[in-house]
Amino acid sequence: MMLFLALALLAVLFYMLRIGKYTKGIEILHTSQWGLGGTWVVANEVVNKQKDTIATYFNRAIRHHGWKPIQWSAVGGKHVYALNHPDDIKCLLKDEFGCFIKGPEAYDILYSFLGDGIFNTNGELWKDQRITMSHMFNRRLLRERMSTVFGTHAQDMVNILRTPAQSGESYNIQTLFYCYTFDCINMIAFNREVNSLAGIQGDVEFQQSFDILQAHVTDRFVTPGWKILAKFQLTETERRVTKHVGIINKYVYEVVDSYYNEAGEISDDALQGDQTMTGLFLEAAKEEGKTYTKQFLRDMVLNTVIAGRDTTASALTSCI
Repeated sequence: MMLFLALALLAVLFYMLRIGKYTKGIEILHTSQWGLGGTWVVANEVVNKQKDTIATYFNRAIRHHGWKPIQWSAVGGKHVYALNHPDDIKCLLKDEFGCFIKGPEAYDILYSFLGDGIFNTNGELWKDQRITMSHMFNRRLLRERMSTVFGTHAQDMVNILRTPAQSGESYNIQTLFYCYTFDCINMIAFNREVNSLAGIQGDVEFQQSFDILQAHVTDRFVTPGWKILAKFQLTETERRVTKHVGIINKYVYEVVDSYYNEAGEISDDALQGDQTMTGLFLEAAKEEGKTYTKQFLRDMVLNTVIAGRDTTASALTSCI
């Protein structure tokens, strides 16, 4: 036992000493982590001292090292690369997009949460969903639907902020932005009237599960043997993943089921005049003779919520 502890301590010290080193030929800052059980000891220690988030820490480090990529090394030989230079991002997302696919390991890790949605697929599956989402951002829909939805909910948000503004108390604006964008994307993508801004329990519960799942599933990237832990529910983290996937599924399948008739087929009545993202997707599938399972529609709906909620809320928070 003592030998094991000694070797473990030496391993930790070895990885801690690598911080700030460079690889031959390329300036890369190593912020190594001791990735046992999802615990990011070294990385979190560095970040907490600077009172930063992971994102702002990497951004500052990249800028300090002349916009060179940062390699984040983990026990087991895994690496995460952080990029921030416009040319690097353009290469990744446009010029050489086909080269940067989601690998099988990432797919397996994220599948219980994202399934075969746009953020966890490649090839034709990704392309079909990307085309459908692009339909939602034409001028007519932006003018006639999105602007109205965002405007209405923005007024609700302003009303909520009046009280703390008048009293001078501090307020977590990011939480409010997440509720705001969640309410908007539900109306735009599914024509579903939700009101998490008002604290409606079901809507708030979904968002809480959503955030918990993102954190726990991400931990799998640095947790050895996570598949066994998940299969036999051996850790509290994996038991929480199972619990919150159930909450997410209940919410999302309510949206999916609304498009089906009693015979278990896509309802023509439900699609009549439906200009939501889900409706457009199902209409296009029908015209092309394609059929999709409820599981796949669940994945698409959930990934749409991510696309509409997280990115917009984060952008709004950054503006503040």
